[in-house]
Parts: sequence; structure tokens; C-alpha cells
Amino acid sequence: PDCTVTYDSLNTTYRTWTYTMAADDPFQPYWSLLNTSGPAVIKDTITNSFTFKAYPTSICPYSASKCVPMPGVEFTEIMPGYCSLEVSDLVDGVMAEALESMSADAFQTEFEGLTSFGTLFGEALKTADTFACVAVTCVVIALLYMVLLRFLVGTCVWLALFAVLVLFLFGGGLLIARSSQCQGAELFDTGFQLAVATTTYLASSATNAVNQ
Repeated sequence: PDCTVTYDSLNTTYRTWTYTMAADDPFQPYWSLLNTSGPAVIKDTITNSFTFKAYPTSICPYSASKCVPMPGVEFTEIMPGYCSLEVSDLVDGVMAEALESMSADAFQTEFEGLTSFGTLFGEALKTADTFACVAVTCVVIALLYMVLLRFLVGTCVWLALFAVLVLFLFGGGLLIARSSQCQGAELFDTGFQLAVATTTYLASSATNAVNQ
């Protein structure tokens, strides 16, 4: 293939291709409806603004949808008989001008970042003694924790088991209160009433047992 062929310099008869949505696109039915029976303005817009020129089959032996040239893109030969895309000189110049216009601000931002890093490093050096004291304190606390854990591990285990038991009892109480909760009543109000009723019942039962 001739990699020097460009869209502007090519003198030939082009094919045309009108954009169509894929069949699995969720908007495809609406697009087809507008294209066939929509308002005249929309139909003209689809016909004029969504119709593109495509290379002829002598240059691009594929369907027209695969041969639409893109503005600002040219071909270049990267190896014998193989063409690849590259940015045109016009687009390259525009990008260079844009980079030049923002280079000063970019360098200023980078310099401010380096200055901030130097300031932070200097502040860290000023507070090095504080960091050292904190590090030593952390080591001492960790050693004390390990020593106390050696002697209090049994107590910690029993406390953990007791905490789990309390959580189970609390959760069970909440479920019982939820099962008897009336519409519009707060959950904790229902639980409080249930606790008062349970306490009254136990006190009455104990009194009756003592009297008998």
C-alpha cells in the first residue's frame, strides 16, 4: 500500500457512509424511529451531519464504516508494506503551541511542589527529637503490654467470653422486644416495658413462693 496517500491530496470518488447504531445498542430503536419517521429537522440533521466520506475500495478494501478518514491523522510506513497511523504536522504544531503556553505554569507548579517537600523535610529535622521520644515511648508501651498480657491472658479470655455472653443476651432481648413491638412504638420503649413486666412477674413469683 501507498502510505503517503492522504485525505486532502487524494483525487478520487469517495464512498459515503451514514452512521447507524449497533443492533444491540439500547438506543437503536429510538435512533431508527427518528431516522425514518422523526421530525424533518432531525432527519435532515442525521442525513447531513452523520454522513461521512469513506475511501474507495481500491484504497480501503473494507466496508465503508471501516474506511472513514479521521481529520488530523495520516499514514506512515513503519516497515516495508505496512502502514500505521500518525498525527499530522498541523495537529502536532497545535499541540506544541498548547504545551508551550502551559509550560511556565507547569514548571511553576513543579517548583512549588519541590519547595513544599523541602519545607516538610526541614520541619521533620526540627522535630527529630520528638520523633525519637515517641518511638522510644512506643517501644516501652509495647514491652509493657506484652509483659502484662503474659500474666493477664487468662483474665482477658474470660472477659472476652463474658462479653460475648452479654452480647448474646442483649441481642436476644432485642429480638424478643422486636417480636412484641407495637406499630408506632419505639424499640427501646417496648424493651423497657418488657423488662418492667418481667421484673414485676419475677418479684410476684418470688413473693408467692416465700409465702407458701
